[in-house]
Amino acid sequence: MKEKIRTVRERLSRPAKAAFWLGLLIEIVILIIDKSNYINPIEGQLFRVTFVLFVLKMLCTDYDRNDLLYIGIFAVLGFISWRVTGRNEILRETAFVAACRGIDMRKILKVLFFGTGIGSMFLIFLSVTGIYGGISVTANFDGYVTTRYCFGMGNPNSFEIMIGMITLLGLFVYTDRVKIWHLFCLFILDGILFYLSRSIMGAGVMTAAILWTLVLKLAGRNAGRRTHGTGRFIFWELVSAAAMAFGFYGAVYDNGIVKLLDDTIFTGRFASLRGFNRHDGMLSTWHLFGSRLNEKYFDLGWVRLVYWYGVIPAAAILAVLFVMFAVARKRQDDWALMMLTILTVFTVMEAHIVSQYIARNYLLVLASAMLPQADLAGYITGRNSDQ
Repeated sequence: MKEKIRTVRERLSRPAKAAFWLGLLIEIVILIIDKSNYINPIEGQLFRVTFVLFVLKMLCTDYDRNDLLYIGIFAVLGFISWRVTGRNEILRETAFVAACRGIDMRKILKVLFFGTGIGSMFLIFLSVTGIYGGISVTANFDGYVTTRYCFGMGNPNSFEIMIGMITLLGLFVYTDRVKIWHLFCLFILDGILFYLSRSIMGAGVMTAAILWTLVLKLAGRNAGRRTHGTGRFIFWELVSAAAMAFGFYGAVYDNGIVKLLDDTIFTGRFASLRGFNRHDGMLSTWHLFGSRLNEKYFDLGWVRLVYWYGVIPAAAILAVLFVMFAVARKRQDDWALMMLTILTVFTVMEAHIVSQYIARNYLLVLASAMLPQADLAGYITGRNSDQ
């Protein structure tokens, strides 16, 4: 019976991979439409289509016990979360991560890079030529009426964050091709974009990616090259954990330290939670598996993760994140460490990857490649493992 199933899967392998690529391209199109001023009336139906396409790829993929354990845990959590909150993102993301198995991680990331890059350039072109979408926004920013540029993406912050994320992805995917002068040009571009949009978060993620890449290039650490020593990995894991812990702390407590950092670094993000009628996002609105009443959007990404999906699903997701840190440390993978750290710290303040849009979250693709190296089944059964 197993041989028959394997034979059928082999025959359906190519159509299944085609279904995966089609699903990914649709997800990219959904993301680009969301970035524009157009309201997509069939977004929910398209999400259902991509979910089915990813499940088709799953059915034609061989998984070992470790894979099945991860898939099973998050399928159950996703189902419960969907029934309780009405949100199906965890189910969809579980299907996507599982469907990525058997496909080269860098090929997927390259498609995301070119797809989101070309889509963003198209929106910029439409706005600059006056065909569709506003090129700028004039409004009260930080107490002053100023004009900031959004280039067809509706919001200046959204625009520069998108460019910063695409830059981070490009530097991660094309590590071996990046030259020092490329980084210098990107740094100038970052300055120009910041002048136009005044997005601290967008400029910050782009600057961090450029500087981190510069350090790794000067140290001669290209993709695939491993070095010895775990100190830097542990350091950045602790930095990520501390930043995340403070994000949760600020959503629970309202004291002098929180107010000071909120006024300086977090630019009023915690105060915005207290401005909601229900104090949405704060401890009083946290539930084990979320709530249908929890539908507000706000910037604090990891807090939004708990608020939207519940404490238990969020804890499982964060556990996976730090398993990925551990895998990067074991493999001495500096580039994975860069991606993990920047996105973890960035998500403390911005919720770009905590959304219904799979194409925003590069960590999902990394998870598909890194989790098989973390022997969860071995830990649970007590079998010896070198993980």
